[in-house]
Amino acid sequence: MILKEDILKVKGDLITSDKKMPLKYSAVSINSAEVAGGNIFIALKGENTDAHKYLDDVIKNKAGIIFVNQSWFRII
Repeated sequence: MILKEDILKVKGDLITSDKKMPLKYSAVSINSAEVAGGNIFIALKGENTDAHKYLDDVIKNKAGIIFVNQSWFRII
């Protein structure tokens, strides 16, 4: 179980449109196909693919929190 307080300790900025963030999250995924409602998704850029390409799917699956690369965030 991951607590909201632990997430807030992550270095960087937390930008959210939801003021009522859940207090607990039950799963973390780096695979966009496995994200379920309320889960945490971490977008990684690897040698073969860049998970940032699949963020539309992650949002449609209602991920609770999405971690993205700062350089990706600057281009949107």
